[in-house]
Amino acid sequence: MTGEKNRYKTHEQLWKLEDGDLSTPQHDELVLQLLYKKNAIKLFSLVYGVDPDFIDESDVNIESELPITSNTDFIIGYIDIAISVSRQDSTPIILFVEVKPKIKSFGETLRQLKTYMNYKKFNYVVYSPDISFRNAFQTQKIGLFSPSDLGLK
Repeated sequence: MTGEKNRYKTHEQLWKLEDGDLSTPQHDELVLQLLYKKNAIKLFSLVYGVDPDFIDESDVNIESELPITSNTDFIIGYIDIAISVSRQDSTPIILFVEVKPKIKSFGETLRQLKTYMNYKKFNYVVYSPDISFRNAFQTQKIGLFSPSDLGLK
């Protein structure tokens, strides 16, 4: 029908939080880096200050493009990477990672993450080769890590 509103938009689309870099080769490359458990463990270790040698790969689960939903299952957006580390005797520790090849706007990225945080109460970090806003994110208790922090190009 002409003129009919799309009722199936996500909040990301409605609130203009969509990640325009999602379809770029560099975005894919960064996501693929974190799908390797060794790299995900390095990032997790940096965030939580633990020795990566104490994390067994079998205790690590990595998911990509995980939907962030409201309590009524309305899709708010998608987190690029979720890293979950669990031992048999403990509750999993989950880290959500937003991948940005280039951070075009500190405010837009912060708004996107704070929106997600409102629905899923996990630790969030940004993974980007662009570290120009690292200090600004740190003031908001959000880490910004680059591939070079993991020893990658």
